[in-house]
Amino acid sequence: MTIFKRMFGRDCRYYMDKGATSLQAERYAEARDAFAEALEKLDRTAPEAAALELEIRTKAAVAGNRLAALNIEEARYLMGCGERTKASEHLDLAVALAEDGTIREMAEQLHADLSSKQPEMEPNHAKNACAGCTPGGAESAEDNEVADDQLSAADRFHLLVQPLPGNLAERYEHLGEKFASGYLLANSGKNDTALALFTELQAAGENDILLYEIALLRHREGDLAACDELLRRALVLNGANPLCHVALVHLLTETDRFEEARKHLEAMITQEILPDQARMMLGDVYLELGDESKAVATYSELLQSPFGREAAGKLIPLLEKCGRSEEAAYLHKRFMKGCC
Repeated sequence: MTIFKRMFGRDCRYYMDKGATSLQAERYAEARDAFAEALEKLDRTAPEAAALELEIRTKAAVAGNRLAALNIEEARYLMGCGERTKASEHLDLAVALAEDGTIREMAEQLHADLSSKQPEMEPNHAKNACAGCTPGGAESAEDNEVADDQLSAADRFHLLVQPLPGNLAERYEHLGEKFASGYLLANSGKNDTALALFTELQAAGENDILLYEIALLRHREGDLAACDELLRRALVLNGANPLCHVALVHLLTETDRFEEARKHLEAMITQEILPDQARMMLGDVYLELGDESKAVATYSELLQSPFGREAAGKLIPLLEKCGRSEEAAYLHKRFMKGCC
């Protein structure tokens, strides 16, 4: 071990271990940063360097893919809200982060779908949609794009669930053919038929994924109380499901329950459930609560994360407002270069 440390340097191994720990805890931004640092510390003249570099890059790619998947989920939510520009930014980031071709293709297809659709084609309730409530972006048309015509239902389902965070993609694919059929129907806007299938499955036994998907369908119907109740039941069954947490926070903010949203986001950060995304949302909640100083502090924590550019965009006007123009100018130069 002493020879190994001398060969590669303690710092390389330290950052590899740190990255692996962060990856396991689903702190993907921290993991990606740690693996980048490990590559910088790697002694490339050592005989084992090539194998070690491959290991680092492989794990960094996993972190990047997971971050890309989170950005795709956020883009879907923003598309449902009608915030096309912000959704486009998240999809651009997903394309940049994704190493996996399937995830990148999903982001690119959603981007193309976003560009091609007219605003009036958005759902009427889109302004208040919670995360994941939109009918699947590029997959929403009853008779979809040519690319979908080349895919079987099984392949299409596989493609749709791949961007999900954590182990959710694997869990979704183990729920059976009837669930997959319902999921495809829901993503094609056939809410009533999808709900009928999910209700049949629910009678045989509840799980957090099924409750989450039913909650989204209830939200599309405008039944926010049922959506709330279903999401909370899902979290009782599995308090680690990140989609349920994010959807519940969006629902809380949609119904002006900002103080409850704040507490929930703080709990997410403490439990390390999508901590960077939770911090970004927490900064927004602080603004709604009128606490600009806490919003500034929260956004500032994200400047070294993949949410750095988005956080800087929120920080700059806040800093200018409180007379910190030099800091605002620095952030603009660092993060907004090339923006119109």
